[in-house]
Amino acid sequence: MSSFYTYDFLFDNVPSQTYNIQIANFDGGGLFSGVGAPDASIHSQKVYRQDKEYYFGRSLDTVLEFPISFASKNVLSGMDRALISKWLFGRSGYKKFQIIQDDLNGAWFNCMFINPTPLYVGNINRGFTARCKCDSPYAYSPLRTVSRTFSGNNIITYDFTIYNDSDNDDYLYPNISFELNTVGNSFSMVNSDDDDREFLFTGLLASEKIVIDSTLQTVTSSTGLLRLSNFNKHWLRLVPGINHLHVESGIGTFTITYYNRVAVGA
Repeated sequence: MSSFYTYDFLFDNVPSQTYNIQIANFDGGGLFSGVGAPDASIHSQKVYRQDKEYYFGRSLDTVLEFPISFASKNVLSGMDRALISKWLFGRSGYKKFQIIQDDLNGAWFNCMFINPTPLYVGNINRGFTARCKCDSPYAYSPLRTVSRTFSGNNIITYDFTIYNDSDNDDYLYPNISFELNTVGNSFSMVNSDDDDREFLFTGLLASEKIVIDSTLQTVTSSTGLLRLSNFNKHWLRLVPGINHLHVESGIGTFTITYYNRVAVGA
């Protein structure tokens, strides 16, 4: 067998060193040499007697999936294999998977490992081969956070920028939370690079805290009240590239969190 390279990793926040196992890359090829950029399905329609198709959008229908091998430098006993299998395979949902590799810059996958098969080297069981099936066409960057705190009890106007450098050429929907001060009853954030789209809450209570999950489209209030009716339903979104944002509110703090999308193997 030709030479191989190994990489440490984290899966479900457990380091691979716990089980003395690593990702094995045989034959010296790139770890993601068989993974390409996500393919898009084009949605269009041809109109009678027109010589062009009308474009309605595109969707990325195929999630990221690639083969992977896990190997140990030591012989794996039956007990070792059972513990590793319980950790890596047959999990009840997607788990965070991060490969400790310099050129990935901390990117991670939300994935499951499927189709596990014992891996033999010299007729000795050293690990497993499997397929990594992700929940999207992309990996994710480390968490990005933009947070601001304002002193006093005044109506604040504040301008700032966020650069969306995701590899996905589409809107990015971050999560956002904010807490009003004692004179606050509304919260407005306008993105001038998204046609002045306004993210707006009105009719809130002083010192109320609101948490918005833009992926699940949920709104949670510290008062326990249902606040979706106080929201204009313009979920905060970031366009590719620079985003100039303007906040106006009786605000104490706000925090925006998001993961950039990362194309691996493109």
